[in-house]
Order: sequence, then structure tokens, then C-alpha cells
Amino acid sequence: MTWNRAVKTAITSPETLGYFPQYQTADQTCVHSDSLGTSRLGLAHRSSEPLDWQQLTDLAPYRIGVVSGYRNTPAFDQSVANGVLQVEESNSDRINLLKLLYGRLDLVVIDQAVMHYWLETSEELRHSAEQLAFSPRLLGELSLHVCFVDGPDADQARRRLNHALRTFRP
Repeated sequence: MTWNRAVKTAITSPETLGYFPQYQTADQTCVHSDSLGTSRLGLAHRSSEPLDWQQLTDLAPYRIGVVSGYRNTPAFDQSVANGVLQVEESNSDRINLLKLLYGRLDLVVIDQAVMHYWLETSEELRHSAEQLAFSPRLLGELSLHVCFVDGPDADQARRRLNHALRTFRP
């Protein structure tokens, strides 16, 4: 299931209380839980082609892969909306990494942990993992939350989750 479809299903399905992950936003379609951690959002590139960039405008010449429906950093998304950066959307991070590996993209916006997951678990990517690298310069480190839909059951689940999270934090 694509991310856009998963989110739409979560928001409209009466059986669903919420979904994860969601970055903290002013989104009115959900009520966010407390943070469950962070996403180190950055850029994957081919190891043979080092990436040196200081600001988003430095990325303008590149073909950048993003996942359809994902929010990235506000600055990155605004640069795309303003036409400063050109992106190619796909349905998954795995597909983007394969496109990067085979030279159809120059860069991929991806969470560092997600990239490591795919390089370890995807048969196609595992054998070529050394050909891909994660740039040390991050686009951002974003707080991760559960997005709870509106309703009493979801509100109770959010309060329980937040209470449990506080129990585990010093």
C-alpha cells in the first residue's frame, strides 16, 4: 500500500485510531502524540559520487527522489514548491534506492535508519549496499509522533501512549 493510501485509510477508517510515523506539524487532520524519537532525514547518494552541499540551492542540479506523500523538512518542501528543487516521486524508499543504485536518480531523500533497513533486508540492495552512502550533512532531525484521528477512543489511546512515554523517560 502506498503511503498516501495508507494515510487516507487511517484517517477515514473507523477501526483505525492513528498511524505512525508522523512529523510534528500544524496538520489539522490529527492530534499528535508526544515524541517517540527522531528521524535523521538526509540524502542518499552513490558512493562513487561524493556529495558536497551547504544549502538547499546547491542541490538544484540533481535529480532527487522523494516518496509521494511524505513530508520532508519544511525548507526542503518549500524549495520544491517554489521550483528551486526538482524531485521525482515514487511509491517507496526501496524503489528510490534502487533508482539511485541504477543511476536513474542522483540523490534520494531518506531517513538514515530506513536506508539502513533497506540495505540490510532487500535482496536487490543488500548485495550492492557499499555502492550507496548517506551524506553526513542532514536535511534535518525531525521529531516522530503518532498521528491520532479525532475521536474519544483515539484520544484515550493518545493519553495512554503519552503516559507510557513519560514513564520511560528520565
